[in-house]
Amino acid sequence: MKRFLAVAVLGGALAFSACGGSDSDEDKIKDLVGKVDDDPGALCDNATKELLAQLGGKAGCQQLTKSNQDTGGDSKVSNVKVNGDTATATVTDKSGASTVTFQKVDGDWKVKSSS
Repeated sequence: MKRFLAVAVLGGALAFSACGGSDSDEDKIKDLVGKVDDDPGALCDNATKELLAQLGGKAGCQQLTKSNQDTGGDSKVSNVKVNGDTATATVTDKSGASTVTFQKVDGDWKVKSSS
């Protein structure tokens, strides 16, 4: 299972903050997914407080991402739908598709959950 979705499925939720120079919310969400796809540990620094709690805190999140260090970098993001400070997107990798929910926190996008 790809690193990005492995964390999503095992944790039941994901959280990330967007970074970079992209302008649109959709671009920021895609950048965020790419960042975590390339480095699963980035999830722990970009998780909502609620997600981190579900993952056992930052230490639990780090443990989870370390156990899911397979090769990555090819997740695809589609169907991004932004509604105010929430958004959903379909993230597809070798293991299939997941719907990921994002929450904007202090101006940055964070992943809230994955199903």
